[in-house]
Amino acid sequence: MVVGAVLFSLQYADFTATGLLAACMMICAVIPYRIVQRFLLVSSPDLPVSLLTSIDGFVLFVPSLIIADADEPDLSKSVATWLTVPSIAIMLLLSSVSLAGGHMASLLFLRSAPATSFQVVYNMSNFLLVLL
Repeated sequence: MVVGAVLFSLQYADFTATGLLAACMMICAVIPYRIVQRFLLVSSPDLPVSLLTSIDGFVLFVPSLIIADADEPDLSKSVATWLTVPSIAIMLLLSSVSLAGGHMASLLFLRSAPATSFQVVYNMSNFLLVLL
């Protein structure tokens, strides 16, 4: 994941060490949560997937918000401007729904199959996505 992020960012002329640091911080924030998430999936099979998806969204949202706030001088004004443009508002909504659906599907898959199988399916789907 880290190598892919570095290779992706090196393709852009405005690549900065700050951007790489932000990506690394995001990965460092997610790894402990993913370990806890796998433990909860195994130890608490009755735990609703919708609750895990909500926690997943919150854990990913907080570091993203901190990084965005550090990068964007007036984040609340920018978000308000984005929401006034219908095409951007619709894309933000669709992106949020598809992200939540993807996370929920991943959690359901992880609940019923080993993590190794999930990685194979996930990597193949990303490969197909790139081909499209």
